[in-house]
Order: sequence, then structure tokens, then C-alpha cells
Amino acid sequence: GNRQILTSIHGFEDALAERSVVTQEAGPQVQWILTRGLNWGTDQVVKGRRGWLYFRPTLDYLSGPGFLEPSVLSRHETGGPAWKERLQPDPLLAIGDFAAQLAERGIGLIVVPTPVKAALHPEGLASGLNDDLPLTNPSLGRFLERLAAMGIPARAPAALLAQARIEKPWAQYLRTDTHWTPQAMEFVAEDLAAFINRHAPLPEGRHAAYTRREAWIRGRGDLASLVRLPAGREIFPPELVRTQPVTGEDGELWQADPAADVLLLGDSFTNIYSQGELGFGEGAGFAEQLSYYLGRPVDKLAINAGGPSAGRERLAADLARGDDRLASKRLVIYQFS
Repeated sequence: GNRQILTSIHGFEDALAERSVVTQEAGPQVQWILTRGLNWGTDQVVKGRRGWLYFRPTLDYLSGPGFLEPSVLSRHETGGPAWKERLQPDPLLAIGDFAAQLAERGIGLIVVPTPVKAALHPEGLASGLNDDLPLTNPSLGRFLERLAAMGIPARAPAALLAQARIEKPWAQYLRTDTHWTPQAMEFVAEDLAAFINRHAPLPEGRHAAYTRREAWIRGRGDLASLVRLPAGREIFPPELVRTQPVTGEDGELWQADPAADVLLLGDSFTNIYSQGELGFGEGAGFAEQLSYYLGRPVDKLAINAGGPSAGRERLAADLARGDDRLASKRLVIYQFS
């Protein structure tokens, strides 16, 4: 069960903690020796078996206390810069307030909490961890139940991706990167579009015809880059992925439409196959796939590495400057990992 799984992760992390002093000080040459010869990662990256890499904070999230526990919430209530002290530490209160503000303008909200890699692919940590997937933080179930009680629709794809692990011939996440594979992302986008059509039907009249083509991209995983190996001694090969860039009727790559009535508010899981600087191509990200499956334009505001509150903060900042990103919207999709 989950208790045994989390105990295994805790044991794995205890061993890593003993190495952290060394790995924090290691230069590229020393890091290469530790990684290649001793199978060590870094203070941020866990080197698992069979080429799997994991972002250390995501293991803390899965094996740590529930994020809704009072002791966890209290750690975010004080301290830090002044702007951070203004943040609401309880995600349910924050999302409830966000939903209420949107509702005042006639805009719906759908929440899409995206699972971390180890939740679906923990096999790099220890054997026998694939028997009870997805792995979850203890508070996730209560979080989703409370959202439902508040009348806020949520589409959590963890269970969908766990089932896909059994039924589909592809991995759900990249081995050397934080993010999902293109196939998993497209699968979730298709499911989310169907969920929207069932539970939040949109007005007619904004339909658009999109097409997709196949593009194979060879990219270097963000976790492999964080290991800081010396040039010429990389031991984690680039990953080859099949993406499907989306094009409009003019044949040009999909672009976010500020006039669209759907806004996707996301993070790097939305951007991974959309922004070329992330290393895995462009025009094929989560917003593009959602737009393709909905058959209508979509607006996008996705911020990498900013945390779940970054998109909402940007919306507020834009509004304060007179740029109302919500002016034409009828639905906001709130994706965060």
C-alpha cells in the first residue's frame, strides 16, 4: 500500500541526505565521478535506477505530510519577503476566492492539479513501487473533495495516467526531465476537452479548424542539465519524443488568442512542448492540444517555475496596469503541478 511505498521513499531520501553535503560542494568533475561511479545525484536531483531522474522536492511532496495539515500551512503564514506574507497559505481558501471573483464576472473555473513524475513512475526509486499507483500526497483526496463541496469542478489526471500506464504502450513522463511525455499530455488534453463539453459547455460561434503534424524532437531533460556534468562527459543521453504541433487554417503554428473565451492558466507542464527554449520543440504544448480537441481558440498565460500562484499574480498585475486578460473569457482552466 501507500504506507510501504512512502516508507521506501523515506529510506531512499535518508540515504540521499547523507550525501547532500558532498554533492552541494561538488564541481562538474567531482559530480561526474559521484554520478557515474557511485550513482549519486545532487541536492536537487535524485539519480534513480535505469536512467530515471527525479526532482527532490517532488519526493518531499509525496512522502511528506499532507499539504492541508495545519502544521504545514502555518509554515507559510509568516516570514519571508513582504509580498509573500500577503499570500493565502490555504490553497482551498485561495482557489475559492479566485473562483468567486471569476463568478462575479460570469466566468467559470476548472482546476487541473497535475501529478509529479514519481506519482506515476516511481520504479527508478525501488522495486515494487508500481503496484498501487498513483502515489499521492495525503491531502490530495481531501483537497479534491473540498473543491467539489465548494462547487468548483476539478479534473485531476493522476488516475487517468495511472490507467494509461497499464493500457498504453508509452511512458507517461520523461526519464531525465520533470515533465510528462507528449502522449500523456495529449491524452489529458483530450480528456479535459470532453470534461469541458460535459460540465462547462461553451457558447457557440468561436469554432476553429486546427490540424496536427508529426515532429520528432531530441531534447535534453531539465534534470539532466541540473546534474552539472563536465562538457563531453554527459551520461544522460537526450530524449527523443514524438510531438504533434498544431497549426491553424493559415498553416501557421498555433498562437494564443487574447480574444478567446477560454483561458488556460498554467505552468511549465503547459509550456514544455510549446516554448522552444525548454528544449522540446514548439507549437505542440498543452494549450495547443486543448485548443485542437475543443475545436476553438484558447488564450494562454503559463509561467515556468513560478508556483501555482504565479499565474494569478500575473493576472492581477496585468489588471492593475489596465490589461484585463479576462475581458472576453467565459472559462478559466487552472493547471498546476
